[in-house]
Amino acid sequence: MTSAQSQPALEPWLDQLYPFQVEGARALTEGHAILLADDMGLGKTIQAIAALRALKARGQFQSALVVAPAGLIAQWRAQFCEWAPELVFSTVRGPQGDRSWQWRAKADVYIVSYETLRSDFSLNPHSPLARTWSVVILDEAQRIKNRDGESARVCKQLSRTRSWALTGTPLENRLDDTASILEFVHGSVLEPGWDALPADVRAALAAVQVRRRKVDVLPQLPPKTSITVPLDLSPLYGDGDPMLGRLDLSGRVDQSPNTDVTVDASPSRRQTTDGRHEPTPSSQTIQARPHSVVLDEEA
Repeated sequence: MTSAQSQPALEPWLDQLYPFQVEGARALTEGHAILLADDMGLGKTIQAIAALRALKARGQFQSALVVAPAGLIAQWRAQFCEWAPELVFSTVRGPQGDRSWQWRAKADVYIVSYETLRSDFSLNPHSPLARTWSVVILDEAQRIKNRDGESARVCKQLSRTRSWALTGTPLENRLDDTASILEFVHGSVLEPGWDALPADVRAALAAVQVRRRKVDVLPQLPPKTSITVPLDLSPLYGDGDPMLGRLDLSGRVDQSPNTDVTVDASPSRRQTTDGRHEPTPSSQTIQARPHSVVLDEEA
């Protein structure tokens, strides 16, 4: 890592990020092989998008590929619109005929699920294998932890200049899983048996990993705010509905990263003076994610 004096100035709009997110974006822009392993909820998506935006502004990338679980595609789309509105992205999904022109579309970034990438991985002129990507980003990179799995195989075969892997799952606990992800990041197959030695794992991770825990960055976050959202329940829910216990309003309330949303929605029962029973609300607390939104998946 270069010293602060020799680091290039990042774009002014990065002031909207928290200091640790700026550091993460800087590490991504400066590194060709990076494993961003911050705790879940610290904004790894935002840091990756900020880094892409900075590289594009400097003329340092032509096309990027984002591979993510299907359930996170909508979130990536929303975050690109918010944090890098000048970048053109193509979402590759749907029937095969649609995916063909989506791969051909002129875009800065292509967003695809692991499942679709496996389906479209071929030698035809418009497949993801047929080009060299400036950046390939694997979100939830633990999806390739199985070294012999199809997802790991196709991701490692992608021709690329920069390899960024994002995961909030600690990697030090399972050496085999770590080996597969590091092979993608390093862009080469590691020697057989290397992952049998914990010291080798630590050394390989130290060379590419950027990891911050929530406790490490807590002083950079604003004071915690609690918001109580009262919900009027229909009489149909008088006996309680277990589905209410999974209600998530965290993306529907304007929040700072250190915000708890308390939802008075899961009713218990109390007896009134006339002998009837009526529901009384109990509370469920949901921790908000920094610089992120919860969006419904598109059909």
